[in-house]
Amino acid sequence: MAKQHISLSLAFLAAAIIIQCAAQATAGRELQEAAGATKLAPEVELILNELIGITERAKEKVSFLGGSQMVQACDKSYGSALESLNKALNLVKANGKKEDIKASIDAAYNAYGDCDMVFAESGRPSPFVPSNMNLKALVAVFMDVEKKQA
Repeated sequence: MAKQHISLSLAFLAAAIIIQCAAQATAGRELQEAAGATKLAPEVELILNELIGITERAKEKVSFLGGSQMVQACDKSYGSALESLNKALNLVKANGKKEDIKASIDAAYNAYGDCDMVFAESGRPSPFVPSNMNLKALVAVFMDVEKKQA
């Protein structure tokens, strides 16, 4: 009888520990969600890596196009976009707030537009338009994936 009593006590203790762990996990998840930090799908990270790669290749083109003021402005824009994209990628990996990730992506999107605007204001066609169009389309895909997860 004493062995059965000990077994029931252990079973009771195990059940209490499981319930406590489940409650802590639920509370932790609720806190993350309240803070806006939720795990994004792996597609988001893949898209960010692709954006970074395309932006790096576009930035590499800059050195082949000379040192005009417009080209230098695009070089600066691509550098800014890369900083924003890397920040967004780090936030995604760290389960950062979706608002912060979106702000970083918006900053990269605006940097691509800044590059196009410099050429538009000069009346000259931008050699970066095809790259920037692809980048902006990929940002739109990112936003769509992120929105579907919300």
